[in-house]
Amino acid sequence: MASDLWEKVKKRFRNTVMENTETGNLVQSKESRERINRSKSFEQNIDWTDLEKYFTKDIEADKTGELRNRFLNELVRLLDNYLQLEHKRTSKVLDFHHPHQLKEIMEHCLIIDKDPKSLEEVLSDCKETLKYCVKTGKLSFLLVDILGFLTSCLLGLDIVGIAGDMLTSVADTNMFTYEVAPVFTLIEDTVLTKMLGYIGWYDGEGMFAPGGAISNLYGMLTARHKRFPSVKYTGMSSKGDIVIFTSEQSHFSINKAAMLLGIGQDNVIAVDCESNGKMKADILRTKIKHSIATNRFL
Repeated sequence: MASDLWEKVKKRFRNTVMENTETGNLVQSKESRERINRSKSFEQNIDWTDLEKYFTKDIEADKTGELRNRFLNELVRLLDNYLQLEHKRTSKVLDFHHPHQLKEIMEHCLIIDKDPKSLEEVLSDCKETLKYCVKTGKLSFLLVDILGFLTSCLLGLDIVGIAGDMLTSVADTNMFTYEVAPVFTLIEDTVLTKMLGYIGWYDGEGMFAPGGAISNLYGMLTARHKRFPSVKYTGMSSKGDIVIFTSEQSHFSINKAAMLLGIGQDNVIAVDCESNGKMKADILRTKIKHSIATNRFL
């Protein structure tokens, strides 16, 4: 099925983006050139010259809020243009350049100096950044997942999610106490309760993590503290070799967590799996008995 889909993608690419010349070489089709030119004019239809003389300090000093509104409106317009390109069938997923080429193109954006940048320069840098980003919301990028690659972590854009990002950025809330973050503390509790319900727990606590790898690290740290609470005070050396049993198909982050926790990768014991991914119970049982017999702690 994936191979059939890939053939359709290639056929579509040849028909709408490239055409054969008399010599048999593929070149950009007339239709594609026209669409790209229209897209370029759409991107360039922005004028910020009136913001060249203003800086961040001017926004803070402007009591009317007009400059702030002007800057933010232009930024939102820029982002909206980008979102429209995400949904234009003919726009590129990526305007690719090799690292040394991209560094040269964006050299003016990558300089860190003591002089502030004007609001016009900030917007221009934002535009330049978006121009060379991968458009992760495009269907042609998400098709990569069907073909068996990497988009399990990149599932496109959600407008309501973007609104949530904007809200949390503007609120600029630190989640360390209820006094500082009353609303977000209640939201956090509501979400955690919902997540607990999915696994059948209706009384418990939890925390949010920025990704799967660090979630596994937190989980292993919690398990170690539950089994060997004294390690918190006396360190790993007081317990000898602590071992971890994991599926041979487990994520690489298990080994990484063992390294970070001081358990050591050599003490991660892989267990063979059935065809459905479950660990083979008899082999797990044998390895546990062997670890106990050799004074390796579980």
